[in-house]
Amino acid sequence: MQADDARNQADKSTIRWRTGRQLSSIDGMPIGIKDLIETEDMPTEMGYEAFKGNSPGNDNPLV
Repeated sequence: MQADDARNQADKSTIRWRTGRQLSSIDGMPIGIKDLIETEDMPTEMGYEAFKGNSPGNDNPLV
């Protein structure tokens, strides 16, 4: 998890909720993304040394 970005996103979500402009009913809810799912801004290493530092450059649709 990237703590600074998580805090920033949480603050933005709080503002959206307070102003009635939330993106969805789960806006701001933290979720865990397993290291098997491609993420644009974090390495996806799948628990294997061969994939160390693997950065797919895009998010899987699940993300």
